[in-house]
Formats: sequence, C-alpha cells, structure tokens
Amino acid sequence: MAEAAAYHAQRLKDQPHLLGPDLQRLLGMGSMFSAVQYLQAQRTRNAIAGAFAQVMRNYDVLVMPTTPLAPCKAKEDGAHLSAPRMRNTMPFNLTGLPAISLPCGFTRDGLPIGLQIVGRPFDEATILQCANAYERATAWHTQHPKQFQ
Repeated sequence: MAEAAAYHAQRLKDQPHLLGPDLQRLLGMGSMFSAVQYLQAQRTRNAIAGAFAQVMRNYDVLVMPTTPLAPCKAKEDGAHLSAPRMRNTMPFNLTGLPAISLPCGFTRDGLPIGLQIVGRPFDEATILQCANAYERATAWHTQHPKQFQ
C-alpha cells in the first residue's frame, strides 16, 4: 500500500475523482506508513520471497485458479470481496514470482474464469511456454462472455 500511495500521490491530490472510493481509501492508508515501517515490511517481503523461491525449486510451475471466487457483476462487487479475490495472486505480487492468468472457462452466468500459472524467480520463459501450450490446446482465449457476444 505504501508503494502504491507513493506512486499515486500526485494523482490522488490532483485528480481524486479518477480513483474509486475503495482505492482512495487504500492509498490513504498506505500514506500513513513511516519509513521505518516500510523498511521493516521490505525485510519481511524479502524473507517471504526467499521462502517461496526455496519451495519453487521443487516445481517447474504452479497452476491454480487466478481467484478463489467466481466473478460477479459490477453492481454486486464491493470492498469486502477485495481480500478474498486477491488471495491467489497476492503472494506472487508480493514475492515478485512471475505469474500469468489465462481464460479457462465461464461460470453458469457466463462470466470468465481465470487459470494462473506461476513460475520460478526470473523464469518468465517457462510460464510463457506453458501459457502458450495451454492456449494451443484449448479455445478459451477465443471465447467471450455471453453478454459481449
């Protein structure tokens, strides 16, 4: 949050109307961290990244749902869904492990579902090769949600 707050500080000040209320709130919270807290968080991030890198030595890739929640319509969305929605992607955003999300189907309501492929540190080539092989073997990437057909 602190990094996002620093990156978006000028936009939040000059054009807050371009940012939704949930994002404004998160950026505001991120701007309240001290330099000491930020550096402690970076140390923790490095330790977590090291642990993930150690685990990934045993695997070429991890394959999992992009999010554990089925997508919902925008009018049903809310801040209460943010944390659970990010549960499968946040560890890799935090650790910097390369990851890609691909279409892999639709809910009964016709909303898209994603498949996430995660690789070893600095091994983008392998996840891109896996993603390419998956897209060649399936047609999900050529299909669109029902409401857009």
